[in-house]
Amino acid sequence: MTPGFGNEVGGGKSHLEIVRKAGGIMSSKEWLQLAKEAQKEGLLDKALEYYGQALQECLGAYGEFHPEVSFIYNYIGGIYFKRTDYLQAGQYMQLALKGFHRVCNPDHPLLAQSYNNLGLVMTAKGDYDEAIQYFERALQIAGRAGMEELRAAVEKRIDSLFARMRPQKAIA
Repeated sequence: MTPGFGNEVGGGKSHLEIVRKAGGIMSSKEWLQLAKEAQKEGLLDKALEYYGQALQECLGAYGEFHPEVSFIYNYIGGIYFKRTDYLQAGQYMQLALKGFHRVCNPDHPLLAQSYNNLGLVMTAKGDYDEAIQYFERALQIAGRAGMEELRAAVEKRIDSLFARMRPQKAIA
């Protein structure tokens, strides 16, 4: 077992020291904690490595359709989004959405957030029509789930996309 994690990784130890001390054998929760700390520190390559380890542990323990697996896919997608690799971001976020669909009811907040995330990816890619589809689905679920803050943010995103699209369609 690795030492407890505080504000710093392993009480001030480096990521490598923690992995070495554990002999590379750590639980998915420990890999996740390392990944999140590395991500906070801006060490995206390390974070991806640690999320990959957590993912392998979770897939082995729980199978493909478990909420923890979907969360990890979403975290990985988020890193690719930060790197502006929108193709990879979208692929991982799609995997997260697929998993959440298998384990959540149709109006679950995780689905609304997943659709919103995919809308953000499509917006960044410049695929506004697809982004609007994802945002509209997020809006429907957020409304039914009582997620007023997300609903308001998504409405603004949709309005913004329509405003961006109007001049393009008028010229064409």
